[in-house]
Parts: sequence; structure tokens; C-alpha cells
Amino acid sequence: MKRFSLLCRRFTATVLAVTLAVGIGTTGVSAAGGYWNETENGWRYLESNGSPVVNRFANIDGHWYNFDENGIMTTGWYQLPDSDIWYYFQADGSAVIENWACVNGLWYYFDGAGYMVTGWQLIDQTWYYFYDNGALKTGWLYRDSKWYYLTPDGVMKRGWLLDNGKWYYLMPDGSMATDCTLAIGDVEYSFDINGVWWVSGEATQEEIEEITPDIPDNSTDIDAEESDPEPTETFAQQSARLMAEAVAAACEKRPVPTVAVTGGYLQSTLCLDRELIEEASGLMSEDGGMVYLVLKAKEGSLNDLLIQLNVARRLLVNSMDGTASKVWSRGGYIALMVLDDRCKQSAEELEIAAAAFDTACQKMMGTYEQENDVQAIQDGQQQS
Repeated sequence: MKRFSLLCRRFTATVLAVTLAVGIGTTGVSAAGGYWNETENGWRYLESNGSPVVNRFANIDGHWYNFDENGIMTTGWYQLPDSDIWYYFQADGSAVIENWACVNGLWYYFDGAGYMVTGWQLIDQTWYYFYDNGALKTGWLYRDSKWYYLTPDGVMKRGWLLDNGKWYYLMPDGSMATDCTLAIGDVEYSFDINGVWWVSGEATQEEIEEITPDIPDNSTDIDAEESDPEPTETFAQQSARLMAEAVAAACEKRPVPTVAVTGGYLQSTLCLDRELIEEASGLMSEDGGMVYLVLKAKEGSLNDLLIQLNVARRLLVNSMDGTASKVWSRGGYIALMVLDDRCKQSAEELEIAAAAFDTACQKMMGTYEQENDVQAIQDGQQQS
């Protein structure tokens, strides 16, 4: 995809006509020599012996299809059981592979295995960012303590950007220049803490207009409502995400959960006194089988909150078979980790999560020592 409108146009995906070494190809087989049969419930494919293709992927005439337990061809979204892998099958039943698809007005990309991608992706030498639900991101993006800008086409912006009447400069890696002075085209430009290019108040309007950079060909000036920066990620949100990502990296069977832990969860499931909590954020799986929770205790309430959380943790874990848990605190923040038995290395995974939480806390407090915490995470990943 080179450029496109976010208003979905007529779209036909090009599907790879090969048996893939990963993805769909690992669970599907060729089904040549048969014929299609339309029923009132949808299309089926009958093999040469008359048996329908049932409950599996199949490569037919160079395209991949999926058939349910009744042999009906799948269309639309399909999630691989017991995984976070999503595919998309077009109206004709063929899977979108290594291509873009526009679904309900939103753009998605599917890699060479047919998997819906998320996060940063380099596609045709261009960087894009996709939400956890796979939708293409546009506008301002805050990740890893840096701001980026994605054009209305989703392309990561570099160079000058005029947005809502203000000039910004995006570095070669896409990150916004902030609180610095840069030499750009033999001219020095200064940017404030919010990344806005500024001129000394002593300059006249004529001088400002004279040194204002010409609007580059690649600049974007979009509606302010679309380009408002997202709220900065709180420490609790950041550390819970880092814990979940570190554990997921150690066990491929344990994906990063995307369900947010809410105040209602704390109140009804864990029965914690909300008056003791200043900040809370967390992630859990859809079935609640794994939980990563980070709390900030109000001043003077850390011990009381720790006691409540340990009691709640025991009740929660006792109600679930095969789980492992850990409560960890540092600098007024408390982490709760509850892992199901999806992997056999839960004890090591808990230590990996704790190390990730420690690292985040130490960085926040300015006491981070790389050798200990990062090495603990790496050791845990090697063990798994």
C-alpha cells in the first residue's frame, strides 16, 4: 500500500498462492480436485470423494480458506482457538495474506502468515503503527516516552509538521524533537518542552515570517480534533504493560493481555479499600486467568494496602486451579501478578515480571542499575 484514504475504497487483496511454512500453512492442507457446493448456510467444498472439508484450513486453487465444524466456509474475522491470532477472510472466503484490508472503515494489515499485525510494523520500507485490536493508528502516538506522528495514511512522519497552527520537527527515527536546539538546513531552530518550535519574544513579526520554514511537501495540517495528543501513559499503566510484555516474551503460549483491570474489578473481586489507593492500573486475560496489577498507595497506606492485597490474592488464587502469584512492592507502588498454568515455568515468569516492575520503578526513581534487573529478565527468558 503506497497511499490510501481512511474512507475505505473498493479493495481486492492479493493472496499468496503458496503453501506457507508458518501460519495458516501449518494447520491447513491442499484440497485440490474437489468442487464447491452452495447451501442455505453458506459455501462448502467437497473433495473428489464427496467428503466435505471440515474444521480446518485448506488451500484451494492457490488461495487459503477456512471451514467450520459443519464444513461451512468462513468469512470475516476468525480467531485461532486458544491464541491471540486473528485472520480475515474476504467475502469470497479467501484469506488476506501479506496485504491490507479495510474492514468497517478501518485499515488492517495481515503478514505473510495471514496474522493480523499489531504495534510498529515496517511495510514496504514504511513504518506504521497498529492498535492492539489491529486497527491502523493515525495522529499523535506516545510510546516509550516519545511522541510520534502518523499521517492520515498511517505513515510515520519525519521532518517538519504543521499541526493546529504550530510547527513541530520529527527526527529521522520519527520521534518529536523536544527541549532542544537543532541545526536544520544550516539554520538553528529551538523547540520547547512540548516540541513546539519557538522564536524569541524580541523578534518582530516580519523577522518571524522571514525565518519561518517553508511548508515542506511532506507536511500535514489535519483537523485539530484528529491530532490532539493522547494522554500520557501513567506509571501504573506503563509498568503493568512492561510486566505483561516481559512474561509474554518468555512464553509464546502466554500472549500479552489487552483487557484493562477496572475499579470494579478491584472492588468486587479483590475487595480492596479504594480509600487506600491513589493510582491503579492493570491487565488481565478475558477469562481472568492471568492478572498484572500495579497500585500506588496513598501516603502512609502502603502497609495496610499490602495486607489487604495479600489476603485478596490468596482468596483469588485459591479459587483458580494451577495458578501462581506474587505480590511485590517498591517506592510506594505495589505489583500483583497472578498467572495460570498455560506455561510450565510460572515461577520463573513471576520473577521475570517482578524484575520488569523493579526496573520500571528504579527508572522512575532514578536508581536504575542495568546489570541486575535486565539480566534477571534475560535469564528468565533463556530458562523458558
